[in-house]
Amino acid sequence: MDTPLVIDEKDPKWVLLGKILGIVSSRRFKQEMAEQGIEPVNMAGAMFKTALIAMFFSIDITYGDQRIAEERRTEEICKSWRNSRS
Repeated sequence: MDTPLVIDEKDPKWVLLGKILGIVSSRRFKQEMAEQGIEPVNMAGAMFKTALIAMFFSIDITYGDQRIAEERRTEEICKSWRNSRS
């Protein structure tokens, strides 16, 4: 059984990971990737973030990717539900 990825903003691991992902999401980081010939930059950045999350929490990359996709779908469903109620 895979361990769930529970986001706790007070957890020191998540705080550190948030700072690292902030750097990875920065324009400067994307420019450096482009200078090194890594293309497409946006997709490479997303893959790099997924790999970082997987390594950070010692989980399989495919499991991490599935969990991230589920979170996005859940977020989209909640947004559409909130918008329909307004």
